[in-house]
Amino acid sequence: MVLRPLIDSATVEAYGQVLGLFYNIPLRIATNEVKAALSQSEMIVRVATALECLPLVRPHVSNAIADYRQQLYRAIKADPVRWTLLAQSLQNEPLFTECFVHLVGAYPLSPWPTKRNALTNELRQRITTRSKALDQICLVVDRELLMLTIEVGDSPVAPNDSQNKETWLLVQLFRDAISRQLHTLDDKRRALSCGTFYRKLARGGSNYMDYEEISKLCASLMNSDWRDLGEELKLLKQYASRAVQVLASNELMLDPDANDVGYLTCVKVGKQDFPW
Repeated sequence: MVLRPLIDSATVEAYGQVLGLFYNIPLRIATNEVKAALSQSEMIVRVATALECLPLVRPHVSNAIADYRQQLYRAIKADPVRWTLLAQSLQNEPLFTECFVHLVGAYPLSPWPTKRNALTNELRQRITTRSKALDQICLVVDRELLMLTIEVGDSPVAPNDSQNKETWLLVQLFRDAISRQLHTLDDKRRALSCGTFYRKLARGGSNYMDYEEISKLCASLMNSDWRDLGEELKLLKQYASRAVQVLASNELMLDPDANDVGYLTCVKVGKQDFPW
C-alpha cells in the first residue's frame, strides 16, 4: 500500500507563507512568470480565507501581482474571468477594473478558458446591464454614421443639386461603406470585432476609404474635374471620427489593437461596479 499525503505540497507551502506573515516574513510569489504568480496567489488567498486572515494577505499579494505591469495586463486579457475572481478576493480595484472592461466589452460572449458562469449572479447581472447600455450607445452612433452628410448652405447636399452632384455621390459612397461594414458585424460574434471598427473610424486617415481608391471609383462613375474630393472625404472622416469617440476610447492599460482585442474597451468602471 502506498501512503499519499492528504495535503499537496503547494497547499503546505501556502500555509507556511500565510503563517509567516504573522512574523513579518514576506510572501514568496514568483517574480518572473505571471502564470505561476497567479496560481500561487490563488492558493494563498484560499488558505488565508480558511484561516480567516484574508485582510492580512491582500496588500502583499496585490503588490506582488502589480509588479508584472504589462505582462499582467496581457495575462488578464487571456483569462479575465479567472483574474476577476482573484481581484474580488483581494478587493483590488485596479485589477478588477481591467478585468471588468474585458468582460463587458466581449458580452454576451466569453471566449476565455474560465467561463463567465464562474462569477457570482450579481456580478454577471452587472456585466449584462453595462453591456446593454453600450449596445444602446452603439445604436445611436450607428444611426449618426448612416446619416452623415455634407451641408451645402443650410441643408444637406441633395441629389437634384446639379452644382454639387459629386459631393452628393461621395456622401452616398461613404454611407454605403459604413453600411457594408456594419452589415458584416451583424451576427452573433459582433461583440468580438465591433471595437476594432469604431476605433478605425476614430483614427480616420487612410485606415479606410483610401483617397486613391475613392478617386478612381468616382472617376469611373462621373466624368468631371473633382478638385474638392480630398477635402470633402477628409471632412466626412472627421465627422465620423467625432461620432464614434465615445465608443473608440480605451479604458484598458493595454493598446487593444496592438494586442488583438477586437471588442469595445470603452466602459468606464466606477465604485458602483465593485462587488465589495
